Amino acid sequence: MCGPQVALAVVGMAFQMYQGQQQAQQYEQQAKYEEAVQRNNNIMAERAAQDAEQRGRREEALKRMQISQEVGSAKSALAGSGFDVNTGSALTKQSDIAAMGEVEALTIRDNAQREAYGVRTGNAAQRAESQGRVYGLKNKASSSLISAATSVGKSAYSHGKSGTFGKTVSGWLN
Repeated sequence: MCGPQVALAVVGMAFQMYQGQQQAQQYEQQAKYEEAVQRNNNIMAERAAQDAEQRGRREEALKRMQISQEVGSAKSALAGSGFDVNTGSALTKQSDIAAMGEVEALTIRDNAQREAYGVRTGNAAQRAESQGRVYGLKNKASSSLISAATSVGKSAYSHGKSGTFGKTVSGWLN
């Protein structure tokens, strides 16, 4: 066959491969972007979780100091009223204040830990979703290349069968 037909066929097949490669690169870039966003999300989530834990420790310590002051105030008031602060109902009152305060301090700690756990768990779910999107994009990139190669193969076969590439090639295909 004539040269222009061969040239057009080769250019067409090259263009098909180029398009497939471009599409694959776009999917790869989207996957890289998704991974970068998720890395940033991981960092921010961990910072938020650590912040919750630190706030919880501070609030717990402050609560314990507050309770210590309340016990001291109660002891002082009881002693000022003439009670023996180390026995009986005076001691019970101080113990009750300390026990309730400890329950509140532990509640503060538990709430902070729950908050941190919630942040980390939510981030784990986002990370799993993001990883699924990344795998999907990478699969699309591979599929684009395979599809382009298949299309080029079909074109080459079709052109070879029709004799575009000459009798020698079409003889092999028959």
